[in-house]
Amino acid sequence: GKATYLLEFATTAAMRLMARNISFLGVDESETQLQDAAVNLEATACTDRITLKKGDARNLHWLDDGSVTAILTCPPFGRQFGRGADLRALYREYIQEWARVLNPNDGRLALLVDVDHENDALLAFHSVSEHLRIVIHREPFRLGQLQATVIVAERVKNRTTTGERPPFCNISAPLSRFPWEGDKTKESRAEWGALRAASLHRLVPYTAKRILG
Repeated sequence: GKATYLLEFATTAAMRLMARNISFLGVDESETQLQDAAVNLEATACTDRITLKKGDARNLHWLDDGSVTAILTCPPFGRQFGRGADLRALYREYIQEWARVLNPNDGRLALLVDVDHENDALLAFHSVSEHLRIVIHREPFRLGQLQATVIVAERVKNRTTTGERPPFCNISAPLSRFPWEGDKTKESRAEWGALRAASLHRLVPYTAKRILG
């Protein structure tokens, strides 16, 4: 996409302290998306910390096994992007490749998906349960005009020796809210939105039309 999630992560106050030895990589197949992402990197002075690369997230062949600490992603919902695609198969291919590149000791994957394709994402995680285990599954929440959820999975550190797959989910029920949301979800989300707006410069939204000149 346009690197908005990457920029939000890389420009928060906490990450400014932690990110001195961290490098960020954004991957997209669309040249237009990458061009808009480059504009956003310039606007937030992050060109030295974030690298953009054109490629298919299902085939990250230039990345070694276990070489990535964290993946933050919002795969296609079949609306603006991925329309007409077999999203169940697409999610499975994505997650199989991401499981390969995640660090086996502390690798984590955070995925934002709409509720219409939540089950497709869960089935994709189940297909790689020997490598990834879900540790957070947020109850659905409103995201613009959509209902969405967040799924967080971590690499399985020790594979079983009995031939049995470990459980693909390490939670008993979906999380009603994240710890930072507090007791009043609407108020906490509004506060988070205000902090986000204050910390980031104006970015190119995914709905923006490019102006050529």
